[in-house]
Amino acid sequence: MNKILICTSNRSEYTVLEPLISELNSHEEIQVTIYVTGSHLDSTRGNSLTEIVDRFTNLVIKKIDVDETSIQHQCQIISQIVQNLGLYLETYPQNSILVLGDRIETFAFTTAANLLNTKVIHFSGGDTSLGSRDNQFRDLISLQSSYHFPKILRHREKLISLGIKPEHITVSGYLAGLTIKNRLASSVPLPKSLQNLLKIKSEFLMVTFHPCEKTNDSDVRPLLTALSKFERRFGFLFTAANSDPGGRDINNQIIDFCKMNNGSIYIPQLGRDLFLKVANMATAVIGNSSAGILETKFINKPTLDIMPRQAGRDLNENVIPVANKAEDISGGIETVTSSRFLKSVIENSENIYEPKAVQMIVKKILSYVNH
Repeated sequence: MNKILICTSNRSEYTVLEPLISELNSHEEIQVTIYVTGSHLDSTRGNSLTEIVDRFTNLVIKKIDVDETSIQHQCQIISQIVQNLGLYLETYPQNSILVLGDRIETFAFTTAANLLNTKVIHFSGGDTSLGSRDNQFRDLISLQSSYHFPKILRHREKLISLGIKPEHITVSGYLAGLTIKNRLASSVPLPKSLQNLLKIKSEFLMVTFHPCEKTNDSDVRPLLTALSKFERRFGFLFTAANSDPGGRDINNQIIDFCKMNNGSIYIPQLGRDLFLKVANMATAVIGNSSAGILETKFINKPTLDIMPRQAGRDLNENVIPVANKAEDISGGIETVTSSRFLKSVIENSENIYEPKAVQMIVKKILSYVNH
């Protein structure tokens, strides 16, 4: 019996992993346990633990303090996870842990696994996002991992340049794409605040802006200035910045903006299904979230990416990158909301992040762990 521990600390990574977890669970030769921690247990960030409990039963739940966003607190998060997961792996040995992405929590997962000589299966390595510390954590995670599932061939090449053996790398595409159509059909009702917004605005922009702690370019004011120029034409739906240092200040500025603009609403967390449903309804997606890079092409949604947080990412043609300057953002909004741009997005069906079949991915995982 192969024991695989799926480690997750936030909704965004769990949403990507969910179809893979379901497929792994269908194999009798694998014992899957999900290790749940971080913001999954935080009510202010949506308490996404409930989504996991609704789908799966074999869970390990470990609460850590995620309320603060300082650098010192991030050090404490790493310490808490390494200690908690290290004790669990020592008490309940696993053949491998499976992780996704580039967050500090994921780095802590892989550090604990390495200390306990537990193999690591890592999804979404080899990517580049120069504007956040996630970029360096991603490479550190890859170097601590045994088997690798990057999204595209260029990411595979980067992993090889880090010294990783090619035979331990399998290109998987972006797993979340496997369930996006089903999520669009969700019956989850729209929030009351969005229903009210749609009564006064026929179109709205969906906006998410996260800190750029690596480059110190976390100023949300250019974005808010640019949006002000479009307040007669569009409503604005803002979601919360993440818990990185600077996120709380960004959220406070957005809340103040919404108080001054009748056609603006702030919904901290939309949840897994509602996020895509709302994004699909929006005229365009604006901000610097990785979801704008990775998910919006699956719904052919024009997207404006505000640099430099995602600098270095491979972009589909539906994404336009701009500098974090009010005039550049204004020009970008004009472009991505034009009917001509939308027509070009719909006509170009190629998606560089198209996922492989989940059955093929699980077969490859089994070949690795049985080796």
